[in-house]
Amino acid sequence: MTPNQPAEIWPLVLFAALVLFLIVAMLQINLSEKQDELQNSKYLLESSFKRQTLNERKQLQYALKKLGIYDSKVDGVWGPKTAKAFENFELWQEAGVANPEALFAGIKGLVTVPDTFSTSKSVPVAKRQDAAPRQKYQPDYPT
Repeated sequence: MTPNQPAEIWPLVLFAALVLFLIVAMLQINLSEKQDELQNSKYLLESSFKRQTLNERKQLQYALKKLGIYDSKVDGVWGPKTAKAFENFELWQEAGVANPEALFAGIKGLVTVPDTFSTSKSVPVAKRQDAAPRQKYQPDYPT
C-alpha cells in the first residue's frame, strides 16, 4: 500500500455520497408527488360527490351501508365517515378515483338501492361477513 492510496479513494467516496444524495432527493420528490396525487384524488371524489343530487348522495351512502362499509346515517352529507367509507371501498375493491362517476355507478351496482328516501327511514348496517360477496366492478370507460 502506498501513501497516496488513501487520497485516491476520496473521489470515489465523494462520488458515492453525491449519488446517494441524488437518490434520496428523488425519493423525496416522488413521495411528495404521491401525497399530492392522493390529496387531489380525495378532493376529486369529494367534489364529485357534492355535485350529485341529494337523492344520489343518499343512494351512495345507502349502498356503502348495505355493503357494511359505512356505519353512519344516510343523510347525503359529505363528512369524515363518508370519506372513510369511500376510502375503504377503494381499498376493498382495489379501485381508484380516476373517474368518480364510474366509481359511483359501480358502488350502486353492487346492491339494490331505493329510488327515493323518506326522512325517517333507517338503513340496517350489513355485517362484513353477511355483506354481498365481493364483486369487482369494472368501470365502463368510454372508448
